[in-house]
Amino acid sequence: MRDKVVAKRYAAGFMSFALENIGLEKAFEELAYIKELVISNPELIEFLENTEIDFSEKQQVIENVFKDAVSGQTKLFLEFLIKKGRIVYIAEITDYSQDIFFDQKGIKKAILKVSSHLDIESALIIKERLEQKLHKKLELKVKRDPGLIGGVQVIAGNIVVDDSIKRKLEDLRRKLNKVKVN
Repeated sequence: MRDKVVAKRYAAGFMSFALENIGLEKAFEELAYIKELVISNPELIEFLENTEIDFSEKQQVIENVFKDAVSGQTKLFLEFLIKKGRIVYIAEITDYSQDIFFDQKGIKKAILKVSSHLDIESALIIKERLEQKLHKKLELKVKRDPGLIGGVQVIAGNIVVDDSIKRKLEDLRRKLNKVKVN
């Protein structure tokens, strides 16, 4: 729980700083690039976290690895995270930065859970209908969940639309449990 709070705080701080300096979109894109690089090269984070390695060496590695790929402001943010011992949270910070970026753009993240394969056309139709209903632009991620048995479930923030067979069976079970038989 504390990790989430820390990541949110650093994401909010950096995005606030970025808004006035490099822009939210560029800041998010640079963090996403860093996250992708760190995930594909876990030894980079291990190096940057290592307290036995001198900070100047870490600065040099950041400069060499991220040369022209990220702005000076983002490099300074990475150095700040290293100094504070928070570089380990870079993936979570990026995720929360995406939330801030989407919020500024009026985009809401949503998850569409389906029991089996869903073609692109059907997913786009569902997305359009949800956008109309919620009056928001959606960033829709489709996930397969065979446990739904059939139908779909949509989660957009604190809104849940559950039209799955699993939910319908659970509702039926609850109703049947309430029925008294003489």
